Amino acid sequence: MTDKFRAIERNLRGYAPGDVLEEFERHMKAFRERKAGLMPRLRIRESVPVPPSISYRAAVDLWRPELFRTRRERTAKEYCYALTGAEFRPWLDRPVRNIHRSDAAKVVAAIAQRGAERHAEVVAVTIRGLWRFLGHDARRAETGVDPEEMRGLRAPERTLVEDDDESEGLHVPDRKEIGAIMRWLSSADLLERDRLACRLLIYTVQRRRSVALARRADFKACGAAGGVWRIPPAHRKAASRAKRKGNLVGIHLVPLPPSAWTVVEEAMRIAGDSEWLFPAVRSRRADQPATTMSESTLTHIFSDMPTAASPHDMRRAFGTTYRLAAGLRKSDVGLLLDHGKRKSEDESTQKATRDHYAFDGGVDPEVWDLVRGWCDFVDAAAAERQDAEEVMEA
Repeated sequence: MTDKFRAIERNLRGYAPGDVLEEFERHMKAFRERKAGLMPRLRIRESVPVPPSISYRAAVDLWRPELFRTRRERTAKEYCYALTGAEFRPWLDRPVRNIHRSDAAKVVAAIAQRGAERHAEVVAVTIRGLWRFLGHDARRAETGVDPEEMRGLRAPERTLVEDDDESEGLHVPDRKEIGAIMRWLSSADLLERDRLACRLLIYTVQRRRSVALARRADFKACGAAGGVWRIPPAHRKAASRAKRKGNLVGIHLVPLPPSAWTVVEEAMRIAGDSEWLFPAVRSRRADQPATTMSESTLTHIFSDMPTAASPHDMRRAFGTTYRLAAGLRKSDVGLLLDHGKRKSEDESTQKATRDHYAFDGGVDPEVWDLVRGWCDFVDAAAAERQDAEEVMEA
């Protein structure tokens, strides 16, 4: 009978719970009469008004402010874009109560079939989130949406990638390529701001977001040793995840040896009075002041390089190429990559974390050695071809 109740619930989805229960009791009574050999009497069920709902267009507009409140700006924009593609035009004026998982599955499949498999996965995740939002108890009476309607929505499996093609999606630059990237940055026709931002990203192997949002106040000189970069929790992916889990969130300290600190000093000189280390050339909107460079700029610059590397691939170069060359463990390189999985969250660990991330504390000596070794590795790789050319000329 559980299956019968679910069938009734699906037929009356969006109606008041009392109407669903009444219909279920009517079917149970008919079931008992048939079991007793009686012919159940048919009765005309009073018509129940169709529950209210809102259009798909209104639903997306309703969710948009909540997205920007609970997600990072970039993620919120990606979700909004995923819900407003050409495939959703037939839905715009359609009540969301009448949109079912089968309808959404056809849209997601159509996106995947045109080759946008990653986008299809994002669309599926976004639609599930939208329906959970619309089906919340506070909004269900207004939308008529069942929060479980899209629960099983999934994008089709991705196209098989053979082993020979696997490197296209997971690229690890070797020493030769690292040197080529550094030499290209030295000679390419770039804004000096962009050149310095790329060099800082490579020397520190931090994420694009952290580099693009770096402020002058985040950096502190340490004399002949170089300096320290204090990355606030809002700019850290690991800290964002930890905060959602209720764990300790702190500042990530990145040591800057002289080669990296020279990049920061030059960037400060070019930035002038701006609070940002890499200020934007112009404001993104006419009515807003200029802030900082876009993290997408770093991606575009790497795509123009005569190599296959992306900004994130430099983290792989550090975690694989340099780690193997220096004979390090994976847990060692994680200290700089900010993966946040080296220690457990017991009391002693939390104290160590507070000491490590303290504003006035120093960086662990092993982290200094780690970054110095990486910067020397990068500089040596960049100089290798130059040395070879000088020998040939001689």
